[in-house]
Amino acid sequence: MSEGTDWSLFRKKALSLSLGNEITISIKQGNTTKKIKIAPAKVICIEGSHIFCANSQVDEMINMKVFIDTDSDIRLSRRIYKDTVENGMLLDQSIIIYLSQIKKSYEGEIDPTKVNCDLVVPHFGNGYADHKIQDKSKADINMKNISNILLNQVKSAIKLYEEIEQEEI
Repeated sequence: MSEGTDWSLFRKKALSLSLGNEITISIKQGNTTKKIKIAPAKVICIEGSHIFCANSQVDEMINMKVFIDTDSDIRLSRRIYKDTVENGMLLDQSIIIYLSQIKKSYEGEIDPTKVNCDLVVPHFGNGYADHKIQDKSKADINMKNISNILLNQVKSAIKLYEEIEQEEI
């Protein structure tokens, strides 16, 4: 489980947002931290690799769970690319950390959570550096497909929620 996440604070912020309040969160990017404001909305999307883990304290707050599944070779290549190219880590060090920590964490904590999700999107991603692809057509097709799937699922969930609300009135 990610020890760097303050799940109590995360739950408090998510609850405040779901009640219609604007929140401010801190996002760490490398060695810097920036603060951003998030406005309330009818649909709130929360992403993160540990978000569905049992101890996250937010699992029961989530109405619809979507697991974006990526093949292990793509996950590994993205990790190595990020560690070496973007963060300046040595290749050997990246591989050792992946095999001794990241892979075990994924297999033991993250991958098992997909059985509890409402939707699993398999084989997501084209490669280690999707964001650097010059020909965006392949990445765009993949993003359009997932966007359409998610949009249809969200529309269905909202419709069902509205029907339930009408029945209660």
